[in-house]
Amino acid sequence: MKKYLLLIALGGVLLTSCEKCKDCEVKVEFLSTSTLSNADCQLVYGMDCEAYFNSIYAASAQEFCGEDLEAAEETADVTTGDVRVYWDCK
Repeated sequence: MKKYLLLIALGGVLLTSCEKCKDCEVKVEFLSTSTLSNADCQLVYGMDCEAYFNSIYAASAQEFCGEDLEAAEETADVTTGDVRVYWDCK
């Protein structure tokens, strides 16, 4: 009986000590004020601008846990005149 209680207690400790982790990837979103047109990207890259840049940055996808995850989720979007870049965590 004591062995079962010990196993239950140990199982509870292990389950509560798991870190929260998510897979995150960089997303690029073109703003309506963008001077780069989708027609230009279609000619050069064979796809629209947002799809092209997301395909490039998808290679930087990674898993974040704990404090690193909080930092990635709290990181403000980087927005320049034409583009918004941010972490998309799922």
